Amino acid sequence: HHLPEEQMHTFWCVDRALGFLQKHDPTAPFFLNISLIDPHPPLTPPVPYYQRYIQRDLPPPVVGDWAPEFEGAQKGLDPNAWKICLDDHDIRCARAAYYGMINFIDDQIGRLIQYTGGLKDCLIIFTSDHGEMLGDHNLFRKTWPYEASARVPFLIRAPAKWGYPKESVCQSPVGLQDIMPTILDSAGIEIPNTCTSRSLLPIMRGETDRVRDCLHGEHSGCYDYSHGNHYVTDGHHKYVGYSQTGRQHLFNLQVDP
Repeated sequence: HHLPEEQMHTFWCVDRALGFLQKHDPTAPFFLNISLIDPHPPLTPPVPYYQRYIQRDLPPPVVGDWAPEFEGAQKGLDPNAWKICLDDHDIRCARAAYYGMINFIDDQIGRLIQYTGGLKDCLIIFTSDHGEMLGDHNLFRKTWPYEASARVPFLIRAPAKWGYPKESVCQSPVGLQDIMPTILDSAGIEIPNTCTSRSLLPIMRGETDRVRDCLHGEHSGCYDYSHGNHYVTDGHHKYVGYSQTGRQHLFNLQVDP
């Protein structure tokens, strides 16, 4: 990588956040949004983070028997690089770099938490807008309805003074649309009755383990018109329908994620 750690965008974002926390009025409530670009192509983590993973045995991509097939590695197969087949070495390098970027983000978030003494009086939400296929099913990038792209980290920690249980795991599917009502609920602001998303505080309080029975997702064709899809999941099964082609998938996520 051509940049040292302290010149990475993730490091810069956390530095700006620390600067804000140093200057803001400690008696006033605040809302702080830290938006990181990584992990994202180009896959260029700091050198030590890449070396940490390229030296390990890494899981190979998962390729379903329904996935697009290629006779061999074909770099640059598509100008948008959404459909690509790399040789084992290049796939391993890409995955090591992606893992390294995630590790670097974790360490920078840790720097923020450690410096602030844990942000104990804050509601903290850690999530991502999408995943990365990273070679699964011979695909790269986002917008796909499969788990590597559609399933994202979603961690919430309540202020210690709220007295919530230390750990709870939601048994129903949730989505990024649930962030808004969760924040409104935590601030004591009424959630509009037009809102179809859900506050996740009842799950955190241990009052329930689900806020919905199933979750619907959709995406228009991004790299190709034929990619437009809808999916619905209850967390155990997922149905995928490609609206422009009629192609359908039904997955048992328990045995075939």
